[in-house]
Amino acid sequence: METQPPRYIYITSDITYSVDEFDQALNSLVESLITRTAMGSSTIKFATGEGKFGGYLKIYGLMQCIPGIASVDCSRCLRGAVDEYRSCCFRKRGANVLRPSCMFLYDLIPFFESSAGAAPPPPPPSLLLTFAPSPSTNVTTKEGTGSKSSKFQTAIIIVVLVSILLVFVGLACACFLSRKREVVQERLDSGRPFNSAWRRAAGKLFSGYMPPEYAKFGRFSVKTDVFSFGVLILEIVSGKKYSGCGGPEHVEHLISYAWKKWRQGKASRLIDETLVDGSKSEKMRCIHIGLLCVQENVAKRPRMAAVVLMLNDFSMSLPLPSKPGFFVGSSMEPDTALGNRFPPVTSSHHSQDQPVNVSVNEASITHPYPR
Repeated sequence: METQPPRYIYITSDITYSVDEFDQALNSLVESLITRTAMGSSTIKFATGEGKFGGYLKIYGLMQCIPGIASVDCSRCLRGAVDEYRSCCFRKRGANVLRPSCMFLYDLIPFFESSAGAAPPPPPPSLLLTFAPSPSTNVTTKEGTGSKSSKFQTAIIIVVLVSILLVFVGLACACFLSRKREVVQERLDSGRPFNSAWRRAAGKLFSGYMPPEYAKFGRFSVKTDVFSFGVLILEIVSGKKYSGCGGPEHVEHLISYAWKKWRQGKASRLIDETLVDGSKSEKMRCIHIGLLCVQENVAKRPRMAAVVLMLNDFSMSLPLPSKPGFFVGSSMEPDTALGNRFPPVTSSHHSQDQPVNVSVNEASITHPYPR
């Protein structure tokens, strides 16, 4: 087992928030990862996990040993990597310790999927080189010597391939983390996850495609991508980007502009004049669906399967959209961002912010639009 020379990649800023909780969470995570990694099979010794600290923050960790290493050596190598972390990059917000036989990586930003620790795909087959003797070579090598030489060559090739793989994984993780650490840094320094500085940083990072409940509260759901898809639909139909709608004296972002025109009964003015294909009703339906996707209330947004059905089945009635999430400047609170279900509608006199059922005649199709 080789342990030298080690390589370090780490974020220069330190943990300054809930330091004791961070140490406890990381130590517990490290012990769990070492045990799971060392207990892996002879071809796959790999484990991922996460721990919590500070009430709402998480630590994401990954450990891996090269194939063929004994469980005892793998555990010893990983514990040495943890000791090197404590000497080189203790309490940093992210670090990667690379050794010839193993690696240890942790960060405050998720860099793996939840199923990554179960069983990563098997490595590609090792490259085997066959050396044929030249005509002038006197082939008198014993069978035992040739077998040892072949095993030695194979071992060298495996070690080289694994070392290259570990280096690429470390570089990829470092590039990924460097792009996102600024958001987490500002969130930690403030001590309050939902202040105005965090909202400004999130606004610059996601540029309007990320839903407000994630940008403000860090919440993911099955409706997260629906918001982004709705913004994309509005951009396609209008021919405009997320920002820069309206006249030169008053510029506002696309969702606000589309919602204003919809409430005024002038949604057709949003349609790009260069869109010559398709009927006006199809384009208006796309605007309708886009506004449904960007609603501020997460529960009122349709699922992607329902969006596909709306786009393909024009006989399907659509509920009226409610107030969209304007991202920056929205009045959304955590409770309203996670509303439970559509409010029931039994009368045509209800507000436009509630869905209504539209009857479908066999001879014609009626699309609800505000007057």
